[in-house]
Amino acid sequence: MPVYTRILTVPPNTPPESPKAEFLDVDYGILYRITIQIPPGHHGLTGLRILYGNAQLWPLPEGTWFRGSGVLLNFDERWVTPDRPTRLCLQGYNLDTAYEHSFYVTLGVLPPEEISFTAMAKGVAGRVTQALKTLFGIV
Repeated sequence: MPVYTRILTVPPNTPPESPKAEFLDVDYGILYRITIQIPPGHHGLTGLRILYGNAQLWPLPEGTWFRGSGVLLNFDERWVTPDRPTRLCLQGYNLDTAYEHSFYVTLGVLPPEEISFTAMAKGVAGRVTQALKTLFGIV
């Protein structure tokens, strides 16, 4: 299970209209976990987003940014990477006039052979749960 990490450091005076960009190539598979750390000190002056080509993947809706200060964002995803490898673009802005700020991004990708197994296991678990609810009269 590959786990990818990237630190995006954005210089001061980097506007959202012209963000700093760094690319991250990930293996073919299913991107299942995204973790973004925004350390203390950002004070809402910075933003981060993740794109594939020209399409913004996270956050949604398009045109929004992950923002914060001293926060750890952790969320599950089920996005099948379309290419081998898939090139993602991390973009960040920084309206602070004095200091650079960094975002710490971690992405977990399941290998392709686990994609169908994971989907199958979830399907079986759902059917077993439904059967037990029916059997015991739980709605």
